[in-house]
Amino acid sequence: MLLWTGKMDVESPAALGGVAAAVCIVDDDPSMLKALGRLLASVGLPARLFREPLGFLKYATLNPVTVALIDIWTPGISGLELQKELRAVSPETRVIIVTPDDEDSVRSVAIQNGAIAFFAKPFDAEIFLDAILQAIASAR
Repeated sequence: MLLWTGKMDVESPAALGGVAAAVCIVDDDPSMLKALGRLLASVGLPARLFREPLGFLKYATLNPVTVALIDIWTPGISGLELQKELRAVSPETRVIIVTPDDEDSVRSVAIQNGAIAFFAKPFDAEIFLDAILQAIASAR
């Protein structure tokens, strides 16, 4: 489920205003991290990859994070718990939730906690990239 509408030209560096955005991906699956990292790199978006949600949270307390892509199922704390913790330390960070299970209750909690988009795996890469670029644009 996508919560915003609109389309941006992902090929245009102007979409980012010439500034590299701080995008972080939190997922315990190394192959998913690698795939998402490559997807973002394909449109010139550098990303920091985190397998451990608490490591990401520590990073976010010390560094600006424009967009966080958070998997629901992470070790230690759930993605929803991580989203709440992130909001406390970095309220300006835009959150996009990624999950293998498209459950209404999970989506509802994610939205209530401020997620700007919610994607069930597998998802369309172009729509996903558009959501990330929209999140970056809305952070300005």
